[in-house]
Amino acid sequence: MAEPEQARLVAQIRAWCHEDPIRRSRFAWLLSMDERRDPPWPYGGLWFDRGGAALADLSPHPEYGTHLDNRLPWFQAAGEEWLPLLRLLDQRLPAECEVLADEVAREVLESLGTVEPTGSLSVRACAPGELTGHARPVPAVRLTSADRALVAADDWRPEDLDRETDEHQDGVRWAIIERRQIICRLIVQPISEGLAEISDVHTHPDHRRQGLGAGLVAHVLRRLHDEGWTATYSVHPSNFASICLASSLGFTERFIWERYWLRREVDGGDE
Repeated sequence: MAEPEQARLVAQIRAWCHEDPIRRSRFAWLLSMDERRDPPWPYGGLWFDRGGAALADLSPHPEYGTHLDNRLPWFQAAGEEWLPLLRLLDQRLPAECEVLADEVAREVLESLGTVEPTGSLSVRACAPGELTGHARPVPAVRLTSADRALVAADDWRPEDLDRETDEHQDGVRWAIIERRQIICRLIVQPISEGLAEISDVHTHPDHRRQGLGAGLVAHVLRRLHDEGWTATYSVHPSNFASICLASSLGFTERFIWERYWLRREVDGGDE
């Protein structure tokens, strides 16, 4: 895809995401994360229908496209209207794949072939005034380019630090550091005006069950809430620890992405 065309496409999807930022936060977060990469992912496999539907091919993605047990092609789709989504998925989806999709897409997928649910993703949000619980205070620090060695040792893309200067523009990373080692960390990135995603929350295995993750998330939440921002947090239902963390701080479920296994009949033509 030519660069100007690519930029227009991304701008279209961003504008569409911002019409309903929590519902479409997963797409906005994906674009925000992936514009940092070289080559940019998933821009080479990103499609948008003017009727209001988007599709991303995550199969070649360096993170998302290689973790599935069955190694099927891997897509993310969303749309408000049945027909635009049908046009897009019918044209672009292969004979067998997995699709992370909103609820509108299930009927569309069922019209294309055999559909089997394989999982889901809960998008939760916590607005100003909704923070609950009593998370322990933690010595949180914002990571900067001066922390490249620490971040590299934690296998966490040190090259991104140079652009991470503002929570409300490119996002920033926060961490708890002990003895020159990152023992807990997260990233907060803007989704749209007044909405940010807290993601990649990770605590070193030797320091889990101490409330560090909840303390770090609560620290960032307070900063966002003080400036009038709402935070989203995406949780896989199988991740009980993450669900407990989110619930303890006041994150409530706002939207569910479903994951489906799609098998389509391939027309082999006349014998």
